[in-house]
Amino acid sequence: MTSDSLEILATVLGITSLIAGGIAWYRGSVQKAYAAEREMGHIKQNLQQLGQGLGSIDKELEELNRVIVEIKALILAQTRH
Repeated sequence: MTSDSLEILATVLGITSLIAGGIAWYRGSVQKAYAAEREMGHIKQNLQQLGQGLGSIDKELEELNRVIVEIKALILAQTRH
């Protein structure tokens, strides 16, 4: 092999490596974007579930508050007799 053919072979190998690296970089960036989008979807879903859970707790606290008021009223009614 002559030096010219080695230079051509090295250039072709370099260009091939550059293209392969570019493809790998692009695939990685697409996968990262997909993963970030998926993670955001999970976070939104978790926030919705948390909101529903907090709404349920709020209803339970309101019910407990009503019961406490009733108990106070009964105690006050008994102490006044």
